[in-house]
Amino acid sequence: MGTIKEQGLPQRLERVIEEAESLFVEEGFLHFGTMDLARRLRCSKRTLYSIAPTREKFFELILEHHLERMNREMIEAAKAAPDCVAALIAPMETAIAAFGNESNRFNNDLKSFPGGLRVLKRTQKQRARLTEDTIARGVRIGAFRKIDPHLVAAALHAACSSVTDPQFLSGATMTWADALREVFRLFFQGLLQSREAEEVRGVRTAASRPSRRRAAVS
Repeated sequence: MGTIKEQGLPQRLERVIEEAESLFVEEGFLHFGTMDLARRLRCSKRTLYSIAPTREKFFELILEHHLERMNREMIEAAKAAPDCVAALIAPMETAIAAFGNESNRFNNDLKSFPGGLRVLKRTQKQRARLTEDTIARGVRIGAFRKIDPHLVAAALHAACSSVTDPQFLSGATMTWADALREVFRLFFQGLLQSREAEEVRGVRTAASRPSRRRAAVS
């Protein structure tokens, strides 16, 4: 499936795509029939079929549009960050802003929809590479412990995927955004060099662990 830009859609169709993206993030999408979508997007069914041949392909195209936009914004947020710690946090917060803090329904639909999983797989390599490059930079300048950036990036993304899984969230008492933030806090406890650095970034370590002992272990 090509990107929206590659397909060169007319402006009126781009408007439908932009509004569909916002609608999906706010309300989810799997419950929408084609007629419902056309009504909510103020267009005809023929217009929707001119964008994608089926309802499912329309969903997938909108999801790809959303995740590709999110990836671009994550990269820009990391580039604009003042240091490598902020550069690791900024893309995560960008993703939360792109999905919405309380967007459990959209997250559930995304991960319950085969086309959504395909889009996630197509776009996740870029996100993982961004995380790995940021961690590698932190290791080089001494902000992070001497660890394998590829290993940590892979573990971080696997953990994020696990805690934002609909089945996990169904038994949790937090939103998917809260779950992501908790995972990042836990990983920062292992990444950062000292308790002082963790406290500067608002990441809390175990209160009972002496700082001298931490330094010896580092």
